[in-house]
Amino acid sequence: LEDAIKFAGLTVTPGIRYERHELKTYNGTGANIGGYKYKFDEFTPALALDYEFMKGLGVFASYAKVFRGPDVMESMLASGASRGTALGYRANPDLKATTGDSYEIGGRYKGEFSETGHVSFVAKYFKTKYKNLIVDNNAAGGRINPVLYRINAGGADIDGVELLARLNLDALSLGASYTHQKVRYKDRVRNGSGGYYTSNIIGYRDQGDKYTFNAEYSVNAIDTLVGYNLIYFASKDTTSAGNDAAVHIPSYAVSDVYLTYAPSSGKFKGLEINAGVYNVFNKAYVSQSQRIAEYTGDANAIDWEPGRNFKVNVSYKF
Repeated sequence: LEDAIKFAGLTVTPGIRYERHELKTYNGTGANIGGYKYKFDEFTPALALDYEFMKGLGVFASYAKVFRGPDVMESMLASGASRGTALGYRANPDLKATTGDSYEIGGRYKGEFSETGHVSFVAKYFKTKYKNLIVDNNAAGGRINPVLYRINAGGADIDGVELLARLNLDALSLGASYTHQKVRYKDRVRNGSGGYYTSNIIGYRDQGDKYTFNAEYSVNAIDTLVGYNLIYFASKDTTSAGNDAAVHIPSYAVSDVYLTYAPSSGKFKGLEINAGVYNVFNKAYVSQSQRIAEYTGDANAIDWEPGRNFKVNVSYKF
């Protein structure tokens, strides 16, 4: 539930959401395996402010309560076994949902220099404070065994800056962005192997600076949009979330090309065809946003991203 309230140049948008998270899972091993339900209820308020000093120039700020229940790790272990060993599950009645506070503040500008041309800029600072991160696929007791057990394992503070710019000139559109963020783990919990439990949820992992570039050109005569995307992550020297060891996260760059055909008139109006070639240069790389909170460098312990691949999507709206 939310509503935007305007006071001259100021727009205030309060909101609140009620979330109910239920997860039906297992509890026990072998012939003694049974069922268990995790259930969480949470109200998450939010508030956004936007003030426009003059046409195209403004500032904004926002706050939102963060809530996240446990993921469904069982869907990745549907066979009920790992490396030939039957799995067991141990329920945790003391498990808490991940919660937090998210803040953002920044400025924006949009200027028109012709009927078909404008430029826009956005700069913002963001900070999110998480607590009760969930480790949802560790072996019970922190040791290698077939019993899976969810626990809470400390928190994380994530803060950073993001810069965005876009130029639109007739049929050409160019965009670029830069993101820098830092992850600080708090109240880490020791495991039975001398290290720390680590949450495996995307978004809590430290990563290098991110640069993006996008170019699109509309060929209006044939109702076609042609585009190019570049994403580059810089390398980073950081500390492993699972212990106090120094790790080096390597850099990588990925290029994609794509096109969209969407007739605006005629008997094929409503048809949309999207096609693209992704990872054009067939780079072998590991995403810095993968579902692990530490980088080992071990090719057997990381998830490689797809090489060059092709995708085509066709839709039709009546």
